[in-house]
Amino acid sequence: MSKKLLVAALALVFGLANMARAEDEKKKNEEAQTTEKKAEEDKKAAGKKVDRAKMFDKLDTDGDGKISKVEYQSGMEKLGEKLKERAEASGKGKGGAMMEKMFEKLYEKLDADGDGSISKDEFNKSEFDLSNMKELRAKFGKGKR
Repeated sequence: MSKKLLVAALALVFGLANMARAEDEKKKNEEAQTTEKKAEEDKKAAGKKVDRAKMFDKLDTDGDGKISKVEYQSGMEKLGEKLKERAEASGKGKGGAMMEKMFEKLYEKLDADGDGSISKDEFNKSEFDLSNMKELRAKFGKGKR
């Protein structure tokens, strides 16, 4: 094999190796960016999620470790008023009666054993995100049970 051909073959091999290395670097950078982005999204989501323990304690106004129907209704009225004000301010409707029905259905689901009150265990075991009104409306809004 001639010297020129050998040099050309070596240049080609080194060029291919450099391209493969550059491709690997690019892939690693993309994976790192994806991982960073996912971590950032998770951090934001965690900040938005309601702390169930704090929510339970706010609703359990008499501190007996259970949320009675009266405590629940009082807490939901406050939340409902805030949501109604937001809905009216944004021009997206009045809410009112639909909210009450939705909150009633939610209470029935949270009171899993049907004893008339929601224990901390029942509250924590609920399968839905209590801070996500969109999810709650989808599960409990408009005639759903």
